[in-house]
Amino acid sequence: MKKKLLLCLLAMAAFLPVWAETAKEMADDYGLVRINAKICRAKYEVGVLNTQTGATSAEEAYSEFLTCKTGVTKQAKTIYTRLLPRLKTADAKRDLKDFQVALMTSIETGEPRDGELKIQYQQRHSAMDARIEDAWQRLQLNF
Repeated sequence: MKKKLLLCLLAMAAFLPVWAETAKEMADDYGLVRINAKICRAKYEVGVLNTQTGATSAEEAYSEFLTCKTGVTKQAKTIYTRLLPRLKTADAKRDLKDFQVALMTSIETGEPRDGELKIQYQQRHSAMDARIEDAWQRLQLNF
């Protein structure tokens, strides 16, 4: 059930419009990318569980995660590139850059580190989520 829901959400995310006309619309699309990044992390965790139970191979699970990660990275970079020139103030541009860095860090470091305990993984991701949320709230104040 969870796997089907995640696959459905991922399929919808693949059609996320990056052609929005206004900076506000683009920022809203960015919010969806933020959610899609969380979906990728969930896909990774579901893949690990499916591998442990024998429901799928490690290669197949990791391939699904990488596909998700690649799509979200592309979406985030596209929106960032199109949104940055539309922002008028230095504060707005700084907040956008802070958000992009936090989001990309979360996407790129989604996998557990070598020797990392599950609690350490969860704490690291909680801290990243808080950083993303803080940057997102500051970015939203510019619209």
